[in-house]
Amino acid sequence: MNKLKAILFTLCLAVMPAAAMGQADLPPEYQNYRWYRFTTQNFEILSIDAKAGKQAQVRVERLRSWIYARWGLQDIPFRQSDLDGNERGRRCLIICVPDAQTYKKWFRRTNVDPKISKSKNLDGSERDVYAIWIATEGNWLTGVLPEKIGRVCLLNYEEVFRVKFGRWAHVGMSALNNDVRTIRSMFSDLSTEDQLDGQKIFTQQQQRPGTTDAEFRRSSAALCLFLRKQQGGNTRFNQFLETYSSTENANQALEVYGWRGFTHFNKSYGAYVKNLAYDIRHDRTPNMGLVWFVPKSKF
Repeated sequence: MNKLKAILFTLCLAVMPAAAMGQADLPPEYQNYRWYRFTTQNFEILSIDAKAGKQAQVRVERLRSWIYARWGLQDIPFRQSDLDGNERGRRCLIICVPDAQTYKKWFRRTNVDPKISKSKNLDGSERDVYAIWIATEGNWLTGVLPEKIGRVCLLNYEEVFRVKFGRWAHVGMSALNNDVRTIRSMFSDLSTEDQLDGQKIFTQQQQRPGTTDAEFRRSSAALCLFLRKQQGGNTRFNQFLETYSSTENANQALEVYGWRGFTHFNKSYGAYVKNLAYDIRHDRTPNMGLVWFVPKSKF
């Protein structure tokens, strides 16, 4: 069992009644912590800080619905019947630690992608969950949590409708769910050199060797923003995603927008990235250039 799975098992046991598991039974790094548990229809939140856990609890359901509305996708629970009437999806477990130092100490990295993982119910039985790990510091409520939940929303959508989006869509769409200040900060380091080839971004399933997560995140977000801002908005963007998912052929998907292959696409995309990078550096990009209106969008 890898470390992340071990943490999920341990934390779920840690919130059991004292009679079920004593403090001495916990690994040393988790001792002397009290975990608070909050639940909603689609989420379970375990937090060292009760206030942070409560803040997440009152936001997550509205945030989940807002993300689906933002991208023009059907608002579906994380667990429901699929097209054949079979139960699919799973609850989302959010593990909240107080700061980046604790996050890195426990999870051995500065950022962990949301994923499907094993956990335990309070009766000791196993279950599959969508797992999110988050440090509750800084602007985490508006600049981190929306991105993490966005990743889970897309994982859930894929499971229910049996589609498969590219990694670029998971990373880029989710990054654009954050508040405008966080989006501006992300694009402040946008390069005009290696983000101009859309084909590389479409076909990249993992971060390219020698690049950081932040670079792939910026590139994917710029690509999604460019596509979403084209004429037709979410309707055209969703047609593109559907075509891409069914054919696994980005060239064919580009025809949804009228582009004749990547040579044609890269001319428009390259010009957009260059202008965006210049305008961000010179503070010339209005907020509406980075976001778009969604009815009842406050979360």
